[in-house]
Amino acid sequence: MKKIIKIFIWIIIITLLLALIFIPSYLSVRASCGENGEEFLENLGLMIGGQVIIENITETSEDIQIIIINDKPRVLRHEIVHVIQYNRGFPSLSCSHPVQKYLSEIEAYSMQWFPDKIFYWMYRI
Repeated sequence: MKKIIKIFIWIIIITLLLALIFIPSYLSVRASCGENGEEFLENLGLMIGGQVIIENITETSEDIQIIIINDKPRVLRHEIVHVIQYNRGFPSLSCSHPVQKYLSEIEAYSMQWFPDKIFYWMYRI
């Protein structure tokens, strides 16, 4: 009986990881790096929740914008993680590095579910 309960708990954990982190990360990379990304998401009944745009990059300045379409706090937190990643020098926002982009999405989707106290501690905010 204990073995069945352990298996059931692992099934729940794996399902949650897939549903909340790994699949959304893949869809995010696919939508931002593939052709017709917004149409791809719309066909799945999904939409883009937010976006980080980095423009006017020179040696002395840059313009970082966060566009929030879905006003849920976790969307803003997700996009803040991408800004932090960019400031750390992680080349995660580029589609020329799809594996790194996928890993950055995994981090962002993971961190959006943590409580504020843990999030602020992790990023020293």
